[in-house]
This record gives sequence, structure tokens and C-alpha cells, in this order.
Amino acid sequence: MKTTLKNAIKLAQEIQKKYNELNNDNEGFFDLYHDDLLIQSDCAWLEVEELEEDLKNKQKEYAEISMQNLRDTLAYVTFIIDIQNQLNNCPKSIYG
Repeated sequence: MKTTLKNAIKLAQEIQKKYNELNNDNEGFFDLYHDDLLIQSDCAWLEVEELEEDLKNKQKEYAEISMQNLRDTLAYVTFIIDIQNQLNNCPKSIYG
């Protein structure tokens, strides 16, 4: 139980860390994804709270769903930050 909660907290921290990597180098990209990644980060912490309640109430199946949601969210925000990094390293074009 404690291990699952610790792992959930680590995932939420990683999601928040990825959100913090969002930068304003490409203003259009930042504007497009800022709110989305902020919501993902905030919701990750809500998911941790729900998971903690599920563990207290011995609802392991719901805790497993929360863990999967956190893993999926981390994969999503990592993907978005990877795209940002690719765009930041992309050669500049005439219209851009």
C-alpha cells in the first residue's frame, strides 16, 4: 500500500517536472500546450489523492486504474515536451 502511494507520488512529481520544462522558446507551441499541461499536472495530484482513498478503502482495482492513468499521463506530457524540444531545435524558416 505504501509502495503504491510512493510510486503514485513519484509519477505525479515527474508529470509536474515535465510541465515545468515547457518553455516559451516557441510562443505558439507554448500557448497551445500551456493550459493542457498545467491541467495534466494538477489532475495528477488529484489522482494521487483518489488513489490514497482507494487504498484506504481497500479498493485495489481503482488504485490500479489510477496508477495506469498516471503512467499514461506521464507518457503524454513527456511526448509533448519531446515535440517541443524537436521544434526548438528545428531550423528556422522564412515564415515562422
